Amino acid sequence: MIKHEILVPSDLEYISDWEDYSLPTGHCIVDKGVTGCGYTEYCISNNYDLVLCSPRKLLLENKYDQHQGEDNIFYLRNELENYSDVSDLKEKLRNHILNCNFKRKPVKILVTYDSTYLIVDSLKEFGLLNKFFFIVDEFQSIFLDSYFKSEVENDFVEYLQECPNVLYLSATPMLDKYLE
Repeated sequence: MIKHEILVPSDLEYISDWEDYSLPTGHCIVDKGVTGCGYTEYCISNNYDLVLCSPRKLLLENKYDQHQGEDNIFYLRNELENYSDVSDLKEKLRNHILNCNFKRKPVKILVTYDSTYLIVDSLKEFGLLNKFFFIVDEFQSIFLDSYFKSEVENDFVEYLQECPNVLYLSATPMLDKYLE
């Protein structure tokens, strides 16, 4: 594992206040405990096209509710809830992306770990996978939840391998020996 230290200016309270900050590329871990408050919020409000993956619906519902009036957020609530089939989901997602592009707004997609494969498959089909950052919030849950639903967690990690830019976020990251 290669560690890169990013020095955060001491006068910042929230990461979104850091004007020169840019999301790191590749697959990396960001320790939210070090960066300070607001990293997940920064992901929703920045200018990057991204997919925010969460192990729990509660975080996604909270973020979605906080940004209720914004038309650039696509929230996949349940695997196929509100969609007649996968092709219906893909059509709605494609229209959402086209609408965001037309309005020159960044695309934000909120999804749980277990439904991320639907988004990855769709973005691959659209030829847009390389354009998106995948933000894996509370990534320590991959390890903690694997005891109960190991197949879901393994599938999630496998799908993320196809994505060029993945940030694993946690305020309580695992020990280095486990991350290796």
